[in-house]
Amino acid sequence: MANIRKRNGKFQVQIRTAGKSQSKTFLHLDSARKWAREVEAELYRRADTTQRYEPKNLAEVLTVYLERETPKKSDAASEAYVLRCLMKEPWIQKPIARLMKSDLIAYRERRLANVQPSTLRRQYGILRAACRLAQTDWDWSVPHALISSLALPRVTKHVPERLSPEDEDKLLCAARVGRCAFLEPVIILALETAMRRSEIARLVPSDVDLGRGHIVLRRTKNGYPRLVPISERLRLSCFDQRDLCTAPVSAASAEGIKSAFRRARIRAGLAHLRFHDLRHEAVSRLFEKGLTVPEVASVSGHRDFSVLQHYSHADLNRIKAMIG
Repeated sequence: MANIRKRNGKFQVQIRTAGKSQSKTFLHLDSARKWAREVEAELYRRADTTQRYEPKNLAEVLTVYLERETPKKSDAASEAYVLRCLMKEPWIQKPIARLMKSDLIAYRERRLANVQPSTLRRQYGILRAACRLAQTDWDWSVPHALISSLALPRVTKHVPERLSPEDEDKLLCAARVGRCAFLEPVIILALETAMRRSEIARLVPSDVDLGRGHIVLRRTKNGYPRLVPISERLRLSCFDQRDLCTAPVSAASAEGIKSAFRRARIRAGLAHLRFHDLRHEAVSRLFEKGLTVPEVASVSGHRDFSVLQHYSHADLNRIKAMIG
């Protein structure tokens, strides 16, 4: 604690800590108190830092994060893959005291030569989240401020085009001739239910209730389970079989679906199409069938109704025909 005393018309401040003392004299009491507060705050900050655990490098932070936090995520397998790749980076292995901004910039430029800005932002975001958690929850001394200071490229918003019946036929034909038998029913499943790729990959036979006509999604991106109705097309195309194991259930991983879809869209001449665009298309079709916003949200799983504006896209050809 600071001790302030008036002597010869001046204010003398003395601060003792750990056997050492600091003192300074001021003409005004307010100045003396301000200096005392600043010095004490700095002393507390230093004491807190010295008591914190300092990991050897960022690889240690990511290793603990992978063990403690990643298993809790709905996309645990994907995040684990990103973390293991990050831990192979030479700068991740450097002692934290030697880590420099130039290391981060070099990594950013190297990654941008091979991946899209959205991929870099998503993967680097995992590192940033791990450092933030290590600092706030684990009370570790980590360079979170340095990691967060790296400027990341802006992501250009992808504007999905509506999938015409002709393009849908091309896509399904391309999926049919590929070596992945699961892809065609998976595409139909996405178009009929607006389910995410990760949700489709996690389906198991017990999730499909043909008697009640719905699919139970227990593990979703936002953590809220939901029921998705089975349309007649979906029933006939994917589930009109006695053995549900032959349907698009437990057939492939999320990465397997992504790779198979990438090959199929190229064969179909639809290189611009992403698997997530099927979710946009499905939501737009639900609105066109006359469902209300809450009804569409109950199927798609959106908690924020305003987000549905980004997923619903009017059919431009239909609008052109209507306005003549």
